[in-house]
Amino acid sequence: DAPMSARSMRLRSPQAAAAAEMIRDSYFSMHHGSTLVLSLINPLLKRPRVMSICSEMADARLERQLQSVLLMGMEDGGFGLSGSNMVDVARMDADGRGKHYQELSNLMSALGDDRSRSAPAVVALDGVLCGSAVGAALHAPFFVATENTRLWLPGPAFGCPGESLALHRLSRLPHGIGSYLALAGASLSGAECVSLGLATHLTESHALPRLADALAEGFPADAIPASGDPLGRVSRRLLDACVDPPRLTAWGPEHALFYAAQIEETFGRDTLPEILAALEAGTSDWHAAALDTLRASSPLALCLTFAQLRAAHATPGWADAARAEAESCAAAGTTADCGAGASSLQKAKAAARNDLKAHASRGRNRKDAAELARRARASATARAAAEEEASADGPVWEHASVEAVPAELVERLVRPMG
Repeated sequence: DAPMSARSMRLRSPQAAAAAEMIRDSYFSMHHGSTLVLSLINPLLKRPRVMSICSEMADARLERQLQSVLLMGMEDGGFGLSGSNMVDVARMDADGRGKHYQELSNLMSALGDDRSRSAPAVVALDGVLCGSAVGAALHAPFFVATENTRLWLPGPAFGCPGESLALHRLSRLPHGIGSYLALAGASLSGAECVSLGLATHLTESHALPRLADALAEGFPADAIPASGDPLGRVSRRLLDACVDPPRLTAWGPEHALFYAAQIEETFGRDTLPEILAALEAGTSDWHAAALDTLRASSPLALCLTFAQLRAAHATPGWADAARAEAESCAAAGTTADCGAGASSLQKAKAAARNDLKAHASRGRNRKDAAELARRARASATARAAAEEEASADGPVWEHASVEAVPAELVERLVRPMG
């Protein structure tokens, strides 16, 4: 096998050669026994690197000796994957945005393609996952989360689409949780992801390197279950490699699921104005905080996100829903609100990653549940402070309220292809 520091960069065209510098600083790839390991260095999912990752995955699945593909961060975790750089997206022309989101849609298909069951994808990402990084995790057959994992979709607070490309999954979560995440920019911990069925495995972050070694061993041909489904053997191998974090006996105030009853009563409503009215009628601090978040968010981005959720829920297949969401996000990149808030969004993403990395480094050897909860609360508090600072001189949104957003504008952005 190639050593862990080896790099495979198979460039097949002048265009790919021109992007070599960017790709070289984006990820390492290596054949490690029976698995292809793709280790991400840069937290952004830009088009050249996404194209290269998709190409490597396709090539790997043509090789009989490869039995899995593992997408993970570098050893230090990088503490997150931020999805698109929305500043760049807002500056692209229509053709550039369309191609960018088409490649992200292709990545979702490559990770979740049922035809690749002989070499299924395993996504094991530590830290804060934003935007299309959420889709990468949720579409793969296996998503390994850690005590540091946070799924976060802050887009509407900054005038931008959430661009998860995973609203098909999120819109089907119980208790209105998906709407809460997508509209209010709440986050889910790794344990919550497992509880909701979004993550398949949970491990302490220090054990992530064990996954590559476990998958590298491969499986003999006669190890495939009698049912013909090879996924079970991969799941068991991952389970053996994972190190269980301390078990939580109950959700705390730092967890979204602590407020499941309130979320269902408010974000489970059929329209966005009804959600706002339910929050206004609430009497708790949670109701007030959620209402403040939505009132400060872009009315257009909120209306668009809610409509995207409804459209994704009505779409039978996840791949079709991801493509439609990608087209909608490309169209939304033209809005004035997206251009106005994109810079603050990127700053908030970076602040969240850096804060989580700092807290995890200070508490790396502390394993008790109380310490994990303290770190989670501190991270949430710091993230909220970063958002407040980023929006102190924030943009004035194009529309004064969700009621002022024209329905035909939302429809045009949700279904730009007609």
